[in-house]
Amino acid sequence: DSVIGVGGEGRTFDATVDFASTVREIASDIAASARSAINVLDGKWGVIADRAQSDIVQLFTDRNSWDLQSTRIFTEALHGIRVNFGPHEAAGWIPDQRIVYADGYNEDGSDGKTAADIDKLSEINMWGVVDEEIAWKEGRYHLASVALRPEIHTIQTDLEALVCTRGDRVGLQSDVIKESLAAGRLGPLTIPGSILERGYMDEDRKSTRLNSSHSSV
Repeated sequence: DSVIGVGGEGRTFDATVDFASTVREIASDIAASARSAINVLDGKWGVIADRAQSDIVQLFTDRNSWDLQSTRIFTEALHGIRVNFGPHEAAGWIPDQRIVYADGYNEDGSDGKTAADIDKLSEINMWGVVDEEIAWKEGRYHLASVALRPEIHTIQTDLEALVCTRGDRVGLQSDVIKESLAAGRLGPLTIPGSILERGYMDEDRKSTRLNSSHSSV
């Protein structure tokens, strides 16, 4: 059936299920073909799409979180990814494969690297994807994810302070990772404005930024 890919790109999931499985497993495979994941919120099934979000749902600072930990994954730069896709009827139900090369590498060596230089390859399976162009795009996407998403941040927060749900875009302020150097809080509302309980300005008194959040957002 048709599924919606990133940026509204039309995709199809074409597969024959001739084995024992569950609805959730098949639904997860369908969602994965469009860079999404199954999510159940308040008993309702939905999907979380890996796409850019403009609005920040919640801002975590040292006022509402603690115990920040960061894990950075150091991996060797990949030369490419083997993308297994299909099978489909047009290919006689035989699974297909395409090698998606990283920048600077090419099968014919036209980018200065020959086949002998290509030895660091990863592999992913895109069951249900039968379009070779979509398989190539997914390979490029995963290469970019490995290079641009090497770090994972974890924090602790009280349940009563938790507003966001899985898949929401959030902001993180912490002087540990030098992402904003301080957090303030607005005090009681006064006329004509509010009282800032805690403020911050750079030493040069030229670089200042204030992000605020309130109940109407």
